[in-house]
Amino acid sequence: MAFQKYLSPFRSLAYSHRIIKVFTSYQPPRKRFVSNSKIDNNENGTYSEIKKSTSYSSYTSSQLLTVATARQLKGDIPEAIKLVDLALEKQRKEDDPHTIADTILFLGKLYQLQSNYAEAEISFSESYSLHRNHSPDSREEYAALSHLATIQRRLGKFEEAETNYTRALRGLEQTVGWSDGFTNHTSFELSRLYREQGQSRKSIKILHRMKNGLIDVFGKDDSRVLQLNGEEAEICNILGDYRKAIELLEEVVDNLPPGSPEARIAFMKLDELKEMEENKKN
Repeated sequence: MAFQKYLSPFRSLAYSHRIIKVFTSYQPPRKRFVSNSKIDNNENGTYSEIKKSTSYSSYTSSQLLTVATARQLKGDIPEAIKLVDLALEKQRKEDDPHTIADTILFLGKLYQLQSNYAEAEISFSESYSLHRNHSPDSREEYAALSHLATIQRRLGKFEEAETNYTRALRGLEQTVGWSDGFTNHTSFELSRLYREQGQSRKSIKILHRMKNGLIDVFGKDDSRVLQLNGEEAEICNILGDYRKAIELLEEVVDNLPPGSPEARIAFMKLDELKEMEENKKN
């Protein structure tokens, strides 16, 4: 459908780069990595030294995770996974459940990048359980649960994904609120899940819940609020409600800077929709 094809870049611009930010890089806990004679700052020094080493006993878990992140950013996911596994071996001996849970979450994200969803599900489930047992009702607990729901969605476990997205969203609303990007991310993913299942009304309901939460924090004219109109307009088009789709896109054009990509796309799409509406009347 022409409308869906056209709004796809609008959705991508609105969410991939602004509202939904899922970070796959591990942030080392507390301790900063300090170079020594074995680990230098050039691109090959850190990696080649670890690769040549026959023993990792001299590396702390934090150092291993720092190098794992560098490997991940270079696209060497298998090597990053090996290094995270080594870091986990050290951390399990130190018995710090919160740090272990964070590292396992990082491992799950690496498996996700590999499209190894079965292993990712195991990792996210373990991370969630650890956070639930040792830091209940925390952002970390509900973020891990949201990651788990995303993997379950990829695996076709839609009922489990819906349940876990719903629990995660409720928990994030209560703990960190709508000023936190992960609350926004989780609500959008739940809305998308409903849309994929053909439950358009439920999808719009979640978008309205998200919009109201953002309005309470940032105000109704904030770009984060207005960017949701593109997604809702796309669903309205699926439902055949062109008038509502036009109204939503006009709101984007009227309130976002004229030079912004979202405003330009919405403006151009308005002409197409209005023409469709006229043809419908005739």
